[in-house]
Amino acid sequence: MDERYARFLRRRRKNHARRKAVFGVFVAIPSTSLENAADAQYFGVVTLGTPPQSFKVLFDTGSANFWVPSTRCTDPACMNHARFNRRKSSTFRSIESPFSIQYGTGSLTGVFSADTLRLAGVAVTNQIFGESITQPGVTFLNAKFDGILGLGFREISIGNVATPFENMLSRRLIPFGIFGFYLTKGGAAGSTLTLGGIDTSHIAGAISWIPLSRRGFWEVVLGSATIGNTAIVTNTVRAVFDTGTTLIAVPTADANYIHSLLGAIDFSNGLKLVSCTGLPDITFTFNGMPFTLTNSEYTLPFGFGYCVSAFVGLDLGGIWIFGDAFLKKYYSIFDVANSRVGLATSK
Repeated sequence: MDERYARFLRRRRKNHARRKAVFGVFVAIPSTSLENAADAQYFGVVTLGTPPQSFKVLFDTGSANFWVPSTRCTDPACMNHARFNRRKSSTFRSIESPFSIQYGTGSLTGVFSADTLRLAGVAVTNQIFGESITQPGVTFLNAKFDGILGLGFREISIGNVATPFENMLSRRLIPFGIFGFYLTKGGAAGSTLTLGGIDTSHIAGAISWIPLSRRGFWEVVLGSATIGNTAIVTNTVRAVFDTGTTLIAVPTADANYIHSLLGAIDFSNGLKLVSCTGLPDITFTFNGMPFTLTNSEYTLPFGFGYCVSAFVGLDLGGIWIFGDAFLKKYYSIFDVANSRVGLATSK
């Protein structure tokens, strides 16, 4: 931990009101609770418009746009969720610029609009967001969340739209250009997203800092990966930390090799079943530092003595995507100002 953050944390512990003077203005460090849906989706509540309309959104470090369904969308995936009614907001501003977003699974189209976003007690006026008008297929049909709020960099923002976090920072609504996730395990309550700071009550031990290899996604270099004493990765590869992904998605060839070493059997939709006990640890190296998952940490309960492997094959140019299955072991800090990610064992 560098001295600047150490000083900040010491002041924060002494400050019962959790306030920090920034450029002569006292700015709170906001935090919002996240709901844990079976360790598969972590989402929280935001509001849009005046009077506020509430939405459950997935806070996604793997994308950079904010969208919610519109009342103009009649697809089943929209009708099954809260929808934004522009006619009921006195602060709504029409833009009508079209957008289209393609995720790893699922897509949507709509128009950009602007209104007041309220997140963790912070009001972001004139925030540009997407109103989805089409959401084909079943990807979002049964999702526990209504929309997605991207926490990636503007470099990957569709339409080059300023992200909510970028606006919070540029308008001095938060004190620092960092945010932190604490993700609970086993569906337990208590997950949080802290904006403009970190929650040290969920950090055990030192923070390990990993520099970004490029800005856009939260992308770093994966130096190595081993199962027991067997190397999975022998050359450095691109890796992304993504709170919007449930599992650990790796190139299909790597996933097949991992599962061969784990003695996996086929399950469904590309997922594999493995033993819940007795399998070796898997260790990943970032910035020369090891991060290890045990058998119980890289599997999800299934039944009949089997667990679902957290690894799934997905070919995205050789990128490894470290989703919630990895991140829920660590308190994860996303440092926009210094282009780095911090990981510390969570408590």
